[in-house]
Amino acid sequence: MKFLLAILGLGFMAPQSRSECLTYSVPGNPGPEEAARGLRIFASRCRAYGYRGIRTEITQLDGETYAQVTCKTGITPAMKRILSAFAELRGSSVEIRFPYSLCEVECEQYGWEPDSAEDRAPEGTSWFRPWKSETAPVLLRDTPLVTKAEILQTVIRGRNGQDRVIWELSKLKTRELQKADRNGSLGAPYLIMDGFALDSIDLTTRTRNEDGEVVPMSRASFSPNSRFIRELLLNPLPFAFIPCEPPGCKAAKE
Repeated sequence: MKFLLAILGLGFMAPQSRSECLTYSVPGNPGPEEAARGLRIFASRCRAYGYRGIRTEITQLDGETYAQVTCKTGITPAMKRILSAFAELRGSSVEIRFPYSLCEVECEQYGWEPDSAEDRAPEGTSWFRPWKSETAPVLLRDTPLVTKAEILQTVIRGRNGQDRVIWELSKLKTRELQKADRNGSLGAPYLIMDGFALDSIDLTTRTRNEDGEVVPMSRASFSPNSRFIRELLLNPLPFAFIPCEPPGCKAAKE
């Protein structure tokens, strides 16, 4: 969770003035209908997360399409961070990767540099940085790798009678992970979205049967504790909005 808080810039932000408006350009000029669809999905992320009074508008100027976001209460710095993530993280690419720990000798040879685009990593591993954060990147294995095509969004009925969403892995990928993690060596996996490390997740690969015995699950599953991550997964954008200077910021109709 500390990793996620660092991404969102929460927990250590000093009070600052509120913003009136956030402006984004719409890449590729997809047309007003497609731009409006993307903005509706963005607004759905915001509402489901819990924000109230968010207003959005599509404007066009000199052949360019812009999206403007305002709020009745103004936009606080904490809100701006989350709204920006909702707008800029498309969610088209989703992966689950597992951590790799450098040994003492590897620490001397490999590592990451804050101002370098070329992080050095041992063969079979890659550094993944958090989205727009100065927090240190995390070193993850290239295999085993879980891709978006191997993750299925599923609705289940809880013991309290209410439905909830979980994400299940394919049976083939579940067996692969169970075989690789027989001695518990894989560690806590990370959720990767659009090439950025979001946070570690609790991946359940085993359960108890009616006799109380721990047995492998046919499908491993996870459910993020963070509402922020859940909304990113539930509502992927058709494109990622690009932050820009406002061509003219005005309040929009709801």
